[in-house]
Amino acid sequence: MSTANGPEPDKSSPRVQNPPPSSPIRRILRGLVVVLMLVCIVLAGLWVALPRLAQEFVVPMLAKSLNAPDMRMEIRRADFSGLDLSEISLSRDAGIGTRAVLIDWSISGLLQGRIDRVRIFGLEVSASKNNGKWEVPGLPIPENSSGAASGPMFVPAIGELQVDGQISLDGDGLRLSLPFFLRGSLDEDARLLLDAKTAPAGQNLSLFLKADLHTNDFQLTFTLPSASIAALASLVPGLERLALGGAVRAVADLTMPRDQKPRLEAEFGLDAFQSLLGGTSLTQDGNATARLHWQDDPQLELSPVSLLAPMPLTLTISDVTTSIEDMAFACSWNLFLPSLPGIEFSTPPRLAGRTELRGTDHGWTLRTEAGLDAIEGRPSQTPDLAVSLAATTLSLDAATNATGAHIDAKLALGRLHVTRDTAAATLSGLNLTVNATAAPGWTGTAAISGARLEARQPGMSLTTTRLNGACAFSLADQFALSGTINAAARAAREDVSAFMTLSLPLAWPATAASPGTVNLDLNWAGKGLAKISSSIAQDLRGARLDGTISVLPLAVRAAMKGHIDARDISKSWLEIKAGQSVSLPGKLADFVPAARDLSGSARLDATARLDMSRGVPMLPVGMKISDLSLSHDKSKISLNQGSVALSFSDLLNMRSDPDARMNFDRLQLGTIILEKGEIHFQIEALHSILVEGCRFQWAGGRVGSQAFRINPSVEDYTVELYCDRVEMAQALEQFGLTQAQGGGTANGRIPVRYADGVLTFDNGFLYSTPGEKGVLKVQGTEILTAGVPPGTPQHGQLDLAAEALKDFTYEWARIRINTEERELIVSLELDGKPEKPLPFSYNREIGGFARVDASSPGSIFQGIRLDVNFRLPLDQLLQYRQLLELMTNGG
Repeated sequence: MSTANGPEPDKSSPRVQNPPPSSPIRRILRGLVVVLMLVCIVLAGLWVALPRLAQEFVVPMLAKSLNAPDMRMEIRRADFSGLDLSEISLSRDAGIGTRAVLIDWSISGLLQGRIDRVRIFGLEVSASKNNGKWEVPGLPIPENSSGAASGPMFVPAIGELQVDGQISLDGDGLRLSLPFFLRGSLDEDARLLLDAKTAPAGQNLSLFLKADLHTNDFQLTFTLPSASIAALASLVPGLERLALGGAVRAVADLTMPRDQKPRLEAEFGLDAFQSLLGGTSLTQDGNATARLHWQDDPQLELSPVSLLAPMPLTLTISDVTTSIEDMAFACSWNLFLPSLPGIEFSTPPRLAGRTELRGTDHGWTLRTEAGLDAIEGRPSQTPDLAVSLAATTLSLDAATNATGAHIDAKLALGRLHVTRDTAAATLSGLNLTVNATAAPGWTGTAAISGARLEARQPGMSLTTTRLNGACAFSLADQFALSGTINAAARAAREDVSAFMTLSLPLAWPATAASPGTVNLDLNWAGKGLAKISSSIAQDLRGARLDGTISVLPLAVRAAMKGHIDARDISKSWLEIKAGQSVSLPGKLADFVPAARDLSGSARLDATARLDMSRGVPMLPVGMKISDLSLSHDKSKISLNQGSVALSFSDLLNMRSDPDARMNFDRLQLGTIILEKGEIHFQIEALHSILVEGCRFQWAGGRVGSQAFRINPSVEDYTVELYCDRVEMAQALEQFGLTQAQGGGTANGRIPVRYADGVLTFDNGFLYSTPGEKGVLKVQGTEILTAGVPPGTPQHGQLDLAAEALKDFTYEWARIRINTEERELIVSLELDGKPEKPLPFSYNREIGGFARVDASSPGSIFQGIRLDVNFRLPLDQLLQYRQLLELMTNGG
């Protein structure tokens, strides 16, 4: 078949064509293209599938190797330029976790074993305290490989490392979040550099680590610039409320070279420290520095530490020696007190000693020996008071072992001497020992022994013959204490001496099982004057007293009860009650020899109570003496039915209540007899007694006085006695005219003066009552003419007067009373007439009246005036001299 274009080709005979000359090369190229395409497809697949593959295979393998089955990690990117990880958590407890980790690398760097940069963001490490141990919840513990020993672990070089994170601590009241930032690098030679910074409570702190991982050389530097103590203390439970001030600084450098001993260089500083402890200010003066060098053995240097408050004080530590091999530490120390407010020292006090601490196979031993130098001082406010203390030593030995600890402490107090003006006191020989054991609670004993106290001032001394005490204590579940205080002392002043003994059992918190005793003997000139004997028993608030007080000369015995409140002294009290009859003289004659002639009896009722309720001691006292009868035959002094009522609102003020009273039915002083006496008085002070008034009956009338004061230091008194309607004859009889009789009263004033131990009358007078006549009959008037020559006009006048006084009626009378040279002069002036004719007549030869014989009728006198003087021995009349001697020197 032909076509339009020509004949149809012949299909039965195919046409052979020759291949192109380059066909093998094309096939190779085509194969390479296919391989490259396959490689690209594979690489693209790997690029896309690598994060998923790592998530599916690498993460489980890593979790297994870290023994952290709950580890979670999200791989957001993994390629040839780096790795992007997020939300990494090693456990469900979230003890360790981070928000993101970025790792940058390059193919060429990886081939060289180098990572360009590692950045960790939001690293959180949380630690808590469990069963007394700090732990990080969920912290993985890698499993040890059971295969063959592995060689050195390959660590790639890291060009830059950055970590931004936070450490949290929670336990025992501590809640602390510590943000930190770390920057570092690791080079190809395995040299690691890390620089970490943080700021707890706003205070900068840095750590720098330099290490060679091949040679295991490390150097760590810690730096704390000047930081606020108050800010750092706020992070510690229990310290956040303390008032603290000042700054602390620290630098430490730890070097750990390979095959050499580690070396530590450190310096710590404390600047201007301040605190308030229990209301007491503690203030540092300046700064203090401690330097530590430690390679073979630690070497420590400390600068002096000085305080301004609560007192100026400087502590110096020197000669520090340490031995790690022997576990020993020793140092000498010196405590220096440059000054003390209010006290002036001749040399500043100094306490110096040495302390040694040593480890043993069973624990530790500690020994301290110290001595306080002798000191002398004077308080600024009382420069006349001087205090000196001789050298004092103390020692402390402590040891610990598997069963507990033991402490032995001793204090030997030097002689303590205190003087002021002419008074002095000395305490010597005091030794204090303490022994304690902890197994596990503390128990032990404490004892005071050898002490002797002496105190002296002119005319008085006090000496303790025994002063010791011992106690046992326990600090186990509850503090417990039990012991006994023993003391004996002797005091003396002139002829008075006292001896006291005390035995006081004490215990706490329970009270002592048995009571103690306190005894006091008071003597005068070696004779027993008073005695106090009491039991003293501890109770929950203090001690109870139950005993007696005895006044030995009068055999008075009073009951005594009281309570000493150690918690509130205002609730302490002491009560004394006495109620008994007293007989004289008893043993009073041992003190007053003249009292041997004294006899009498009385009823004594007295109460006294020492009260502290107002914060100051008060001693109300009430005393009543009744049925008082006294008689002293030698001095012709007697008192019948006397009584005394006296009270004090506070005896310590020595001022009695007003209107104290003394009454008596009859008081005889020689020839003077006073009846129905009533004396009102008040003790104003130890040196003053106010007699508010006296009233009594005398010579048939009444006598009284105005107020006057008695002062023991005053020896000149004048008391005016006012007489009302005194019987004239009785008055003369008591003045020594013992045979005077008659009627008629008189009034007047009798000044009585006592000066320098002498009693006198100064121009006393008694006038007869106006308009009232009287009769006076005086026998024994011969004393008027005694010593006057008979036959003289003077003898005749006195003889006439003596005869007229035998029976004389007077219209007016006056008695004058004076004293001359210890003689009582009674001047009697009468205006009247004799009741009978007198045996007298006028004699012109002598110019006066003369006595006539019985045969003569005598003379009748219608009116005469008599003026006669009687001289009487005052001492014998009143017997007051013997009374004074009785009261002053015992007769």
